[in-house]
Amino acid sequence: MTDYVTAVTSTSALRTRQPQPLFYHQDKKLPRGSSWAADELTTFRVVVNATNTRVLPYLKESTAPCDDLFIDPAIAQLLQPTPDLGGKTDIDLVSEYGGPLGQFWAALGELVPDRGAYTEPGKKGDGHVPSSPLDQPAPKRNRIAVEHADMVDSTQMQVGSSSPAQESSQVSSRDDAFVAENHEHDPMAREVNTERLLTCFVRYILYSIPYLDWALNNRLDCRTHLATKVTMTGGWVIQAEDDGGLRLRRGMASDGDDGLHVYYIRSRSADCYHVMFEAKKAFQINDGQPTISDNWLGQMTAEALVGRLARSNFNSESHVLIIAAALHFVCFLDFDITDGYLEDIQQETPTLTLPVGYTSWLDLNDYKERRYAVENMARLIQLSE
Repeated sequence: MTDYVTAVTSTSALRTRQPQPLFYHQDKKLPRGSSWAADELTTFRVVVNATNTRVLPYLKESTAPCDDLFIDPAIAQLLQPTPDLGGKTDIDLVSEYGGPLGQFWAALGELVPDRGAYTEPGKKGDGHVPSSPLDQPAPKRNRIAVEHADMVDSTQMQVGSSSPAQESSQVSSRDDAFVAENHEHDPMAREVNTERLLTCFVRYILYSIPYLDWALNNRLDCRTHLATKVTMTGGWVIQAEDDGGLRLRRGMASDGDDGLHVYYIRSRSADCYHVMFEAKKAFQINDGQPTISDNWLGQMTAEALVGRLARSNFNSESHVLIIAAALHFVCFLDFDITDGYLEDIQQETPTLTLPVGYTSWLDLNDYKERRYAVENMARLIQLSE
């Protein structure tokens, strides 16, 4: 079957899939968001707005042009052609380009095939994106809770994205050491490096943007993963976990005449879902083109619903933004979840849809496409005002 993202681009296309209304999930149980796929997308009446654009339409319509930003020296540095990263360490790059930009180049070097850690011996990377099997969604990393009450035998621990130790793993004679084989080629390591690259890119923009001209009152900063459970008014429970995001810190004039601002979070629910991140180790390739798999779109839909519902008591803004990343590519998505939709979707015969818009995939290794990723970020920052 054709991917949902390319097949369901209109209400009529959704109707052909004969969606089962949420109303008939009488036990109120829904799968965890990480396993959502075509069935859940159909139930929640997701319709994808198929546009081939490098700037997210919602951002372009809602913000002012930002051409002046590109002449800012810090941003102009980021928009230069990718330097030669071969054989250079993080320290080399930070020493040469400074902290934030050097960290971005170092993170990029881990993922670019002909410069980073994943080129097979004797082969030069060609920049093609490895794909997940078409009939299998890219697996989500296992994330574990850490109990601090007692110490835990380290041989029984999973660290980051690592799998439990197998008999074939290289384990030293000491009980407190574990080294995974071929960790540089581990797909899960690619996902971790993708997260790192996305975070380094976003942080550089946040650090470099001329805030006095853009958003005097508020600030954005990066946050780590959030796992959240929300309950809809009808009793249906949605659980989702993202890969980090941007939280909004609201500015308030400080006491005194110094003109300074202090920044605070009004509520985790209200301000921590300003933007969400979702990273994967690779694309799904369909007809030679990178695409968003049903599982990935389903997972992001669950996250968008959680974010929208979590902030609904404080903020009626319908648009939820997610930045998706795979290797050194990024895509900006907009989920338009209105109050009317949230009420309608719980009825016996819902009629409204959940529109999703998205950009083309932007290659952070290509300075021309990097410019559009910067523009999306700059316009996104304008929305924080």
